[in-house]
Parts: sequence; C-alpha cells; structure tokens
Amino acid sequence: MLYRIQILNKMVKKKSKSKRVSMHKKYMIKKKTREHYRKARKSSNRALINVKRKAKDIGIPNSWPFKADLLDQIEVAKKTFEDKQSLIKEKRIEEKVFLEGIFCLSFFVCSKRQIGS
Repeated sequence: MLYRIQILNKMVKKKSKSKRVSMHKKYMIKKKTREHYRKARKSSNRALINVKRKAKDIGIPNSWPFKADLLDQIEVAKKTFEDKQSLIKEKRIEEKVFLEGIFCLSFFVCSKRQIGS
C-alpha cells in the first residue's frame, strides 16, 4: 500500500487545456450567433404573418335603417343559442349522473351476490 502511495505522488498531473481563443475565431463565433438569432427572429415573424386573424366585427352604422330592430334580432339569436347550449350541457350532466348511478347500483348488486354465495 505504501508503494502505491509513493507511485501516485510521483505521477505528474496533466495540465488543463488553455481556454485562449484567437480574436479571429472569437469574432467569427459572435458573427455566427448574431446571424442565427437574426434568422430565428425572421422565421418567427413569417410564422405570425401566415396565421389568419379573426375578422373584426365592424358593427352596425348609425345611419342604417331599422338599426334597433336588427340589434334586437341579434340579441334574440344570442339568447336562443345560449339556451340551446345550456340545455345540451344539462342533458350531458344528467346522462353522466345516470350512468354513474347505474354503475354504482350494478357494482352494489354484484358485490352482494358474491358475498351471498
């Protein structure tokens, strides 16, 4: 064991590699990174251009004849749509509760049968 320690003490440690970089290389790296980020920004802008935006609701001009009637029709249409959606939602909830009830009952009945036999 002592021999091993002596050998380890005599071994020379390797020097770490220098981190020096020539100025030409340093500036080239900076240039490449700058170009890369520039390309990334350009491509992200192109992606945004291709996305279609929602058409903005212009509304009804004040000079439109029977504007009040038209607004009333629109409001009624919205209410009917909301009513239909709420009915559909209630039906879904009722179906879910019904199915859960059936599952619970069937589970209860099956477990009773197993206990009884």
